[in-house]
Amino acid sequence: MKKYNYILFFLAFSTCFAVSCKKDTEIDHNLPIFEKLDGYYNIISAFSDRPYDINMDGSSSEDMLEEIPNLRRSDINIVVNKQNRIFRLSWIEQYENLEIKLSSARYSYNKQGVFNNFDTDEGLNSIFLKKNLDQDIRFNSPNSIDTQEPNVIKIEITKNIITSTGKQTILINAIYKRNKDYKTTYK
Repeated sequence: MKKYNYILFFLAFSTCFAVSCKKDTEIDHNLPIFEKLDGYYNIISAFSDRPYDINMDGSSSEDMLEEIPNLRRSDINIVVNKQNRIFRLSWIEQYENLEIKLSSARYSYNKQGVFNNFDTDEGLNSIFLKKNLDQDIRFNSPNSIDTQEPNVIKIEITKNIITSTGKQTILINAIYKRNKDYKTTYK
């Protein structure tokens, strides 16, 4: 009988020890996303589906960096940590100056931003933005976001812009390159 008590005691003790020492081995799904995507990206090119005259200089072009004043200030910031995945696109938005007396320019351009949480495909080749219900309809999110070569993101975005021929819906493909000086830590 004592023999069985020792065996039961040993089994109970070893079970308690094994359970108390068991580590949670949760998989951190955000770490690979952080390593591949986290960073600050600067625009390097932007081309429209056809030529437009947005800067009203009398010449149409598909090169949106030439047509949209200050578009070179557009950027993307991707922040990934253990709890969040945030995508921010800052784009130069066009506004009509209704009070012509205050400004000689008919249109002004302001940098505006859109924040969205996101998911990715399994290979981290595409980013899928989650709906932001508080988002102003003027600041639309990209139609698609794809990773190209390392440190390069391509977006396709549709914008309503006033051109020399009136208001147009323009499809723009823009390429952004990660700023190599951007450093952050994973928390």
